[in-house]
Amino acid sequence: PQAADFSIGRFQMKPSFAEDLERQLQANDSLGKMYNNLLTFKSNDVKAIRTERIKRLGSFKWQLIYLNSFVSIINQKFPDKEFASQADKVSFYAAAYNGGYHKSSKEIETSATLRYYPYGTKYKGKQYSYSDVAVYYFNKTFAPKISNK
Repeated sequence: PQAADFSIGRFQMKPSFAEDLERQLQANDSLGKMYNNLLTFKSNDVKAIRTERIKRLGSFKWQLIYLNSFVSIINQKFPDKEFASQADKVSFYAAAYNGGYHKSSKEIETSATLRYYPYGTKYKGKQYSYSDVAVYYFNKTFAPKISNK
């Protein structure tokens, strides 16, 4: 039987996303060492590991660890990527997070413009890109604090 793959927690992470991050970390010696806690499970049984992963995703603390590993992977994948602004960086990371960080830089930038939130690709009314939502939140919440420093 196929395992369920549903969004969990504050950052709406799917078990498949977490598992993919784990694979990326295993394939990279330095990141694997840095995030060894994500690669260590109480059991070697596949079903038990899936159960533990889902439990982890229900925890805000664990989601932050997975999110941090995602950022580390992106930083390592695109070490020379330059951004015109912090908002552009937020847009890029949001697009990679939502649309697939395995894509090329150009594909991620293109996906940042796709407007299918919140109703999906078949809805014809007014929608937004996930990146637009992330940038809006960033601008309202963090940008004023950054500019005042």
